[in-house]
Amino acid sequence: MPDSLERVSCPALFFAVDGQALFGLAGTSELWKAPDGTVHAASLIATDPNDLMQTSHDKVPVIISPSDDCDRLDSENQDTESLMVLVRPFPADLMTAYPMSIKVSSAKNEGDELIEPAGT
Repeated sequence: MPDSLERVSCPALFFAVDGQALFGLAGTSELWKAPDGTVHAASLIATDPNDLMQTSHDKVPVIISPSDDCDRLDSENQDTESLMVLVRPFPADLMTAYPMSIKVSSAKNEGDELIEPAGT
């Protein structure tokens, strides 16, 4: 684990080692009619962090990788046992991270520079 990520107070950008940008986050969604219109509701499913992410978070979204058996993600699948196999930390050896500026923690800050490594 990089020494520069050992402080919990430092925000970090996590990404796949191989540069693969495509992945999914496990969650649920629902569409329902409310008296004042249609409501789109969604929630993420969280799990424990892997060794790399635990320096920043104590719960993280479940990451679904392209190599996971996505056939089981059919909305008609009611086999919770087969779905629970996916609720686990993403392998730390398939990820890397770098520290980011603390400016990313404020909604008043905007711009591409917010995702640059801290100190660059």
